Amino acid sequence: MILGVYDNGQLIPAGSVGTGWNAKESAELKLLLSKIEQPVLPFAGAPKKPGRFSKRRPGGERRVKPVMVAEVEFAEWTPEGQVRHASFVGLRTDKPAKSVTREPTGKPPSDET
Repeated sequence: MILGVYDNGQLIPAGSVGTGWNAKESAELKLLLSKIEQPVLPFAGAPKKPGRFSKRRPGGERRVKPVMVAEVEFAEWTPEGQVRHASFVGLRTDKPAKSVTREPTGKPPSDET
């Protein structure tokens, strides 16, 4: 699943996630996504090429309307602005897709005084 975030009103690619679901969840996701397929990529720019260990084929992606929000856990943002080591947690229905932006990084402030 290719992920995206909004930046200045445009949806930009933010990496991909290929783990975190079981066979039943995979079938449910496939059904949900098939209902919102569209002929064009929703991103302002093309998704980054899959990494060398990815099983994703470039150009083999399904194109869907950007109306769903996936919650993922990931280790960090890469210098290229992609999520690293992402794992699917679930779908969010409490948030509109256009409100998803890149989360700030950084450590919380320390309590040192």
